[in-house]
Amino acid sequence: MNYLEVLDQLVREYAPDHHNLTPETTFEELGMDGIDLVDFMLKVEEKFDIVVPDSKMLDLHSIQDVLDMISESTGQEEKY
Repeated sequence: MNYLEVLDQLVREYAPDHHNLTPETTFEELGMDGIDLVDFMLKVEEKFDIVVPDSKMLDLHSIQDVLDMISESTGQEEKY
């Protein structure tokens, strides 16, 4: 499973006009506020069957941060 492609599909709900999602893409660039980020992360948790502690959500600023969180939670290396 290509994690970046999955995240790209999930992000499209919040930023339908955004193209070329990269690990360096920030949530600010996507125009996502705190509520959007929480909702997005709930979808990430569901999609990857992981749990992201609330305390770690404050540390998420980019797609790379989410990729790292997925890898850490699943014990699998990032695939993108």
